[in-house]
Amino acid sequence: MAPPDWFEDLPAWATVVVVLLGLLAVMTAASMALGVVFAAIAIGVETGSVIAGHLAGTLGLAVFAVPFLVVAWWVMGDDVDHPVDDEGDTVDELRAQYLDGEINEATFERRLEAFLDDGAELEFDASEEPDVDAEPSAPNEREREHER
Repeated sequence: MAPPDWFEDLPAWATVVVVLLGLLAVMTAASMALGVVFAAIAIGVETGSVIAGHLAGTLGLAVFAVPFLVVAWWVMGDDVDHPVDDEGDTVDELRAQYLDGEINEATFERRLEAFLDDGAELEFDASEEPDVDAEPSAPNEREREHER
């Protein structure tokens, strides 16, 4: 995971401050976990039961660790770019053009492959496309009737 753009634009002194504050946050989290462990040991000693100490420690660490892991999972997230633009799902728009008979199967497959490979725009220059019949082919007509 690469650092965000704003971090790379910081002056050297600000980068040092950010790193030191991050280290302080990590150390605080570690001390909280150790505090839970020491509290569990104290409970075990006070009750005279090793099992009570283990249960208290396990419960305490779970209460601390589960929210931390959920937040870490959410922050790491899904960094994959999906084929969607601001106006909606362009793949669905391309599929609709194909089903309406505006483009033929070869054009549909070529544009879809190009879009999924590199996220290229699905808009096209008509001069670069082969001739497409204005009339939809019979299979396309049947598919549209089937979808209705």
